Amino acid sequence: MEAASPKKNRSEMLYYSNPEIKMQIDDVLHQNAMIFQELGTGSTKTAIENAKAQEKRNLKAIRHLDPSFIDGLLYEG
Repeated sequence: MEAASPKKNRSEMLYYSNPEIKMQIDDVLHQNAMIFQELGTGSTKTAIENAKAQEKRNLKAIRHLDPSFIDGLLYEG
């Protein structure tokens, strides 16, 4: 017997069904993209690690909007 998957399909995620939530999440995704855009090929390992940590903090701050969607972005497996 297979265990039920904790993942929701797209139609159950608020990101795909609620325009206000999508806009809020997209704003943070854009902020995260800007963080990485500012890094260059000569960026130090510390700068890259700091950018990844900030990205994670930003996503965790909005996790309450759509936990399933944000958890998929935070997954590192």
